[in-house]
Amino acid sequence: PQMQHIPANNTHQLKSPKILIKQGGQPDWKIEANHATAIHGGEKINFLGHVVVHQDEKGNSLNTEKLTYYTNEKLAISLTHVLFKQPGSIVHSKGMRAYLDKKHIQLLSQSHATFEPHDA
Repeated sequence: PQMQHIPANNTHQLKSPKILIKQGGQPDWKIEANHATAIHGGEKINFLGHVVVHQDEKGNSLNTEKLTYYTNEKLAISLTHVLFKQPGSIVHSKGMRAYLDKKHIQLLSQSHATFEPHDA
C-alpha cells in the first residue's frame, strides 16, 4: 500500500488500501480496493476498483467497483452493481447502503437472489 497526502481538504490518496473497521463486541469489517481517496482526514473515503467489504467471522462479503464509506456513521454506500454474499445466499443489486455497525444492508434496485440452503 502507498499513501500520498494532499493538504487541500486534508486529503490522502491511497493505493491498494486495506482498512479494518473495529466494532466493540462485533466481528471486524475489512475494506480493500485498488485505490481510495480519504477526505477531511478520513471522515469520508471513496474506494475505487475491485472493492471488497468482508467480515471474516461471519463469511459476509460485498463486491462492487465504487464505494463511499462515511467513518463517523459507519455507513457504506454504492450506486453501482453490488454482489452480496453470505452463507447460503448470493444477492445482486444495483446500489446499496450498508450500516455496518447495525448489521443492516439496504438494496436499492434491481435486486435478485440465489439461495443455497445448507444441508441439515
